[in-house]
Amino acid sequence: MSVYRNYGQKQTHQQIPVPGRTDQVENRAGGYVFKLDLWKQLDRFLILGNEANSYYANKEELMFENVKCLAACVDADPQRTIARIVEVSDAGLAIKNEPALFALAFCAAPIHNPDNATRKLAMDVLPQVARTGTHLLHFVAYLDNLAGWGRVRQTGVQKWFTEKKPADLAYQVVKYQSRDQWAMADVLRLARPTPPDAVYDAIFKWVVDGWEDETFAAPPEGLVDSVIYGFELAKRAPTEAEVIDAVVKYRLPWEALPTQHLKSPEVWAALLSSGALPLTAMLRNLGRMTSIGLLEGSTAIVELVTARLVNQEYIQKSRLHPFAVLVGATTYAAGKGVRGSLTWSPNVKINAALNETFYLAFQNVVPAGKRFMLCLDVSGSMSWEGSLINNTHIHAREAAAAMAMVTFRTEPETHVMAFSRRLHEADLKRDDDLDTVVHKINRMGAGGTDCSLPMVVAKNDRKAIDTFVVYTDNETWAGNIHPFQALKQYRDAMGIDARLIVVGMVATQFSIADPTDGGMLDVVGFDTSAPKLISDFAGERF
Repeated sequence: MSVYRNYGQKQTHQQIPVPGRTDQVENRAGGYVFKLDLWKQLDRFLILGNEANSYYANKEELMFENVKCLAACVDADPQRTIARIVEVSDAGLAIKNEPALFALAFCAAPIHNPDNATRKLAMDVLPQVARTGTHLLHFVAYLDNLAGWGRVRQTGVQKWFTEKKPADLAYQVVKYQSRDQWAMADVLRLARPTPPDAVYDAIFKWVVDGWEDETFAAPPEGLVDSVIYGFELAKRAPTEAEVIDAVVKYRLPWEALPTQHLKSPEVWAALLSSGALPLTAMLRNLGRMTSIGLLEGSTAIVELVTARLVNQEYIQKSRLHPFAVLVGATTYAAGKGVRGSLTWSPNVKINAALNETFYLAFQNVVPAGKRFMLCLDVSGSMSWEGSLINNTHIHAREAAAAMAMVTFRTEPETHVMAFSRRLHEADLKRDDDLDTVVHKINRMGAGGTDCSLPMVVAKNDRKAIDTFVVYTDNETWAGNIHPFQALKQYRDAMGIDARLIVVGMVATQFSIADPTDGGMLDVVGFDTSAPKLISDFAGERF
């Protein structure tokens, strides 16, 4: 194409800003895209985090960008910022809770925010974001690095201890005794909460000082039937049978058991049967339980595990995130851990149940009944080692393919395509399991990024599409036309008011979607509500 015809409002090379569009910015790959508004960028950070490098920026640069965005959100509307942090965390929308905990610590710290009312509000909602002991320890580590202790922050941490019911508090301090180089005892010493009654006083003293044999022989009133007493009993139990009795009677978490008993199938069976093993912990320990022979064949325990894995109500209550299931399912199917030497022969029934768990972990989706093209960015920036999401073994393009399967299995008229410098069929089947999806997507070549290809090829092939869904990191640069221009040309050529949904798979500030076009939508990858948003937008339900 002549260089003179490659510059204008209808068609412009991606490495050149469109004439008259002052809202475009240069991405790290050298292409021109749109900058997300503050609130959409905040959502990407809260849901995706930035624990890994992107292809074009290291995680420290991404963190600086996201903290800058977080600071701007606090300046613009601190109440809205804190409310969104709570909403994302409490609804279980995010891959991990750490970004929300960090963001809340940032709001509570005077390092940026001099407003005492905002800092107090952040600490008032701490129990809604830091729901468990491990959340609290992460939060305290972030807070200590940002600001240290002050009266408002100390009071907020005090409330975390004193506003929990004694049984829940006892469970949290037994299960999570240390994290992030912080011990629960250190936090209690610094927070210095006033115990509301004798039971709280006994719990606080146990956290700080533990129990000598004399105290165990005559435990404080109120703790005789508590998980703390069960923990001390298991610690002193001379036989495995007594450990199992303690697990069943006190519903001990597996973290509370002596290490030598964690190789016992009978102990793990007791943990499962007594309900002492929450769904997330069960998912993380499937490989271990299989390796010791507990989950072999078709036993009652296997049936119990599979029943829990496909119980949607249980999944929702557990806040089990689909990305955690993806990691767990692919690891389990591989028969070995990503780290360590543990190996196992995967149980076929559990493999099948894990695949169903993945889809159940998303919000319910009502089909839009539209003609979809799901477009997976398989370029180099989505598949290199630095694109591993949240320090797992899952690359951004693998995660994108797995997420696209939710819509693929829901919508009857759907094409699944992959692209880098060219567009081709992705060769995914509706009944592919997650491990197969990951292996298929990894066989595809990588290259430069041209996010305009889906619309360009669909126009040239006269393919009728109502909604294009592009799963990408938005680092496009290689095309002779901007994606939003390509969509407009497609609409004009086909007479279809097609929509474009951009699913951001990396927590950057960029998007290929034109913010002035009501037919384009930005969605955060692996938001548990994302497939429902995709369906509702495609079906014009909002």
